[in-house]
Order: sequence, then C-alpha cells, then structure tokens
Amino acid sequence: MSHSNRRAHVPSARKSTDMGLNFALNKENNYFFYPKQSLLWLYIILGIVGVCLLLFVIVIIINTLSGGGGVGGGEGNQQITITYRVTGNGSADLTLENASGNTEQLTAALPWSRTFISSPGSFVYISAQLNGTGNVQCDILSNGTVIETATSSGEYVIADCSGTARLP
Repeated sequence: MSHSNRRAHVPSARKSTDMGLNFALNKENNYFFYPKQSLLWLYIILGIVGVCLLLFVIVIIINTLSGGGGVGGGEGNQQITITYRVTGNGSADLTLENASGNTEQLTAALPWSRTFISSPGSFVYISAQLNGTGNVQCDILSNGTVIETATSSGEYVIADCSGTARLP
C-alpha cells in the first residue's frame, strides 16, 4: 500500500453560531470569538460614539475647572452696570426693559436716567417720545461705555435704543 497518495489531514476551523456571535476553534484547539459582519459595524459605530462622548465630557470638565463657567464663555458669572439716559426738552413718555426683564412705561421730566445691574446677554431697550417740540436723545451705557445712542428732533418725535448687555 502506497502512502504517497495520502494527504495529511489538516482540521479546518469548526464554527458555531449562537445568539448572533460566531465562535471558532483554531488549529491549536482554542476557541475564539469574532462578530458577524453586521454586528462588526454596530460595534465600530458604538465605539466612535463612545469616544466622542468621552471627549465632550473632558472638554466640559476642563472648561469648568479653568473658570470658563460652562459652554458659552467666561462672561456668565459677571455683572454689568446698565444705565439708560434720556436728554432733551421738557418731558417724554418712556418705554423700557427694566432690571427684571419686564416692559415698563412712565412719563419723566428730562434729563432722566436709571441705573441697574444686568448679566451679559440680557436684552436692553429704551424708547423716548418727546411731549411737544424739540430734541430728544437716548443712550444705553454698559459699565460706563455708550453701547447705543439715538437722537430725534421735531414735534412728538421718538428716539429708541436697544441692544445686548455686554462688557465694553
């Protein structure tokens, strides 16, 4: 009997599938796990999402520890002194955004001013309608620096100023 026609028997890896997972027995008779192709993409996507989430958390922690005050910059904890100033002849009917963020209306003799504390990003507004003929000017100051001004001349004219509370 000739042995030259016999081929050596090499066992191929035996495969088993269970709950969508593949297990195989390699030639050293050790089992190993490998995901099915469809699950492989799921694991890749979940890994990428996990890394992005981790990076986001790290950026937030660093920003908070460095005094950034959160994701919008370092102005969030600071206070700004806002001054509304109206000058002109006689009196004017005023409409303004007050310190509470509410609209307020009043009639005032000119010149007139009001100062209050606000936070960065708050809406500020004043409108002055002159009662009679002459000139009227409104100004909004942020920590002493004019951030908005308007002037009007004539009979029952209106000057209005608006903006956002900000550090000059």
